[in-house]
Amino acid sequence: MKENICLIGALITIFTLIIKIVKYSILKRNLIVGIAIHIFNPIYKYTPLLMAILIPICGVLLFGLAPLAFTEQYHISHNIYKAYAAFATFTLFAVGCFPLSKFMYTEYKDR
Repeated sequence: MKENICLIGALITIFTLIIKIVKYSILKRNLIVGIAIHIFNPIYKYTPLLMAILIPICGVLLFGLAPLAFTEQYHISHNIYKAYAAFATFTLFAVGCFPLSKFMYTEYKDR
């Protein structure tokens, strides 16, 4: 019973805090909008550049480590099969990730 009273008190506190935040944001609308513009404008501006950098890194990690995981899972010990798997996955990387990264970079340059 005591835990329920504490839980109800915590919920009331959270609810009143939400009401105070909403009331303040309605009263100080221009200030909130100005702060939001300063926060979200760099995010909007630099997200394509960040994606242009992260896509090749993640692609190299994914397609570089996938042949190793594949060959280790099936206990393939011949190096020629590892080379085939690496070639196939890096071909997928070149076909998929590089154009996407290039598109993101041109999107960043256009902004």
